[in-house]
Amino acid sequence: MSRRRVLFLLAIGLVLAVHPMLAASYAVGTCKPSLPSFTTISAAVSTVPPGSTVLVCPGTYPEQVTIAQPLTLKGVSSGNAGQAVITVPGSGLAFVTTGFGYSIAAMVDVTAGPVNISDITVDGAGNTVPAGNWFAGFLYNDGSSGTVNEITARNLTGTGGVWGSGPRIQPARTSR
Repeated sequence: MSRRRVLFLLAIGLVLAVHPMLAASYAVGTCKPSLPSFTTISAAVSTVPPGSTVLVCPGTYPEQVTIAQPLTLKGVSSGNAGQAVITVPGSGLAFVTTGFGYSIAAMVDVTAGPVNISDITVDGAGNTVPAGNWFAGFLYNDGSSGTVNEITARNLTGTGGVWGSGPRIQPARTSR
């Protein structure tokens, strides 16, 4: 076998071996000290390689999250700690425009796919969404895909519609 062919095969083997390591698990918070960690969900979902799993430690995360690449977002338990809860940031919620032209205040806006979300709660208490506007906890925007499992959306009392319309806005289990 020629030297060039051997080098080519080694390079292909290296790429195939490294690829699964790139799409690894990452943590938000400090409950998983063996994993690379971020302080915010937004920083994690915008930085990790596509296909990664972002494990969110119990705690309160006041932020509006946009997920623009395929990944898994999963709340984890840690000892007796509570759940991972995304709350309205102090600066309020910005509106996103859907592919259908609607303007919605979404706490979690998914713009890619597949994005799988589980064991996360969004809490809309203290939102400043004006009357006549749409407010969503989890929004799978036009062109996105994925699944939701064991998610909770609470205090999404809006003065407009709470969920909007269509299958891409995911209410799942709700409480007020």
